[in-house]
Amino acid sequence: MTYEKYLGYSREALLEKVQAVMSPKRFNHVLGVERAAIHLAEKNGYDTEKAGLAGLLHDYAKELPDQEFLELIDKYELDPE
Repeated sequence: MTYEKYLGYSREALLEKVQAVMSPKRFNHVLGVERAAIHLAEKNGYDTEKAGLAGLLHDYAKELPDQEFLELIDKYELDPE
């Protein structure tokens, strides 16, 4: 898995970014979800790289402070709901 075709940088670079924003417990969780997603994709004939990437990123913002969420909503003009 490289994820470069989706992100423009390596899996290792992505892991550094993901690890920097979450607790060790959550980081280990997303690594496990990545493995499970890849396994399920292989078993069911789906794109393993997309599945693995989704597994790594599914909790990316889970531990962000509320204020940072609000700032991102404003910055990207998202619906606050």
